[in-house]
Amino acid sequence: MPKQYFLTTMNDRCWNRALLAGALYFLLATATITLTANGTGLAVFWPANAALLALFLTDERPRWTPILMAGFIANLAANLMTRGVLLGGVLYGAMNLIEVAIGAAALRTRLGSASLIGELRALGTFMLWAGLIAPAASAAGGGLTAALVFNERFLDAALTWYLADALGLLIFTPAIVAILRGEPARCFAGTTTMRSLEFAGLQCLVALTAAAVFFASHKPFLFVLFPFVMLVSFRSGRLGTKLSVLLIALIGAAATLTGQGPIVTLASAQDQQVLYLQFFLAVLLFTCLPATAGLNARNSLANELFERQRALLERTHELAKKAATDPLTGVLNRAGFLKAAALAMNNPANRPLWLIAIDIDHFKQVNDSYGHQAGDEALIWVASILKSTLRHDDVLARIGGDEFLAMLPARSEAEVRSICNRLVTSISTSPRLVQGKLMPLSISCGGAPARPGMAIDSLMQAADRALYEAKALGRNRSLLAA
Repeated sequence: MPKQYFLTTMNDRCWNRALLAGALYFLLATATITLTANGTGLAVFWPANAALLALFLTDERPRWTPILMAGFIANLAANLMTRGVLLGGVLYGAMNLIEVAIGAAALRTRLGSASLIGELRALGTFMLWAGLIAPAASAAGGGLTAALVFNERFLDAALTWYLADALGLLIFTPAIVAILRGEPARCFAGTTTMRSLEFAGLQCLVALTAAAVFFASHKPFLFVLFPFVMLVSFRSGRLGTKLSVLLIALIGAAATLTGQGPIVTLASAQDQQVLYLQFFLAVLLFTCLPATAGLNARNSLANELFERQRALLERTHELAKKAATDPLTGVLNRAGFLKAAALAMNNPANRPLWLIAIDIDHFKQVNDSYGHQAGDEALIWVASILKSTLRHDDVLARIGGDEFLAMLPARSEAEVRSICNRLVTSISTSPRLVQGKLMPLSISCGGAPARPGMAIDSLMQAADRALYEAKALGRNRSLLAA
């Protein structure tokens, strides 16, 4: 059942993509033939193959036959509707499918799911196959069809075919791929409101500038668009660049096809005007995209270096913490305590400071009676009780065997005595059950104050003397040095 459901889902998705391919191809082909083809001549503006190529590049597991057949039928329908010739539609459709298949196979093999223009190498690969090899492979057949079926001059038709298809693939494939991959939605979903507003504002600025250049003036002010698109490239990346060029293409096409703007002053024939517009768009796009690709490469390298540095710092911090931590109890070890104690003693805000030496009473008997594993469990338990009893600012460490040290800031000797008594009581009143037997535990504490100019070794010796005196008095008690 799961396998059958998977196959059904895959088939449904495949035919949905095929229907999308056919619909997009038919609309784009019909519109461009109607607007840019002179009678039965070739269209000089051909984004339909870009839509088909984009569908192949954005599908992880494309079904070639349904999509190619949908594109072929759409091409044939568009030619029948606009030119009324069946044979020409069949031959044109075959040439277009050859072009798309060559481009899709080459780009999927060499780039996989990577961005077409994310890096300079990918950009060069895309320009080679979409701008040169794939359209050149179909241009001869397209020119021959135009010559035999529509009595066009072969060389002129082949050149028109090549330029229309190459420029259409170069200009529109990146933008359609970005839309099909959901890049605009992810861009706005993964950024702040201010960045989203900046992105939209820059696109509006480009659109207003393009409208002024193409509709408000016949002067050759096309160069004015370059700094604005370059600004978008640096601020919004390759997605912003592709959308900006697409906006300029739509505005420029609307102006040129209605006889307005600077492009119409370059040639009297509309087909030549459209070619000049596409040349301008291609130059604009591939002037800004290498800068964007280079910037992306630098940003990727900077991010990689940052992540490596962060990982190194985390690893260094982890190793430093591990080196300063007792592996059995999880509290500081001797080295970690000495470092923390030095910092505390050099901080005037922590004065007065007291050092408490803590020792488990008769711990050797615990190991002898219950075993070393039970002894380790007792150490872990004692450490947890001490840690929970001490305050947040107090420092606790196990310096070896059953010996612990605690350094704590205290306002008075009475406060220290109260803390030590709580430590002793918390251990002695909480016996542990080991191997079905009660394990009575107790500790002895000795405390000493840190005096001005006193070294840590001297302070530890003073606390140890107080601890030995507490043990001599019978253990299970605390004693503070005078």
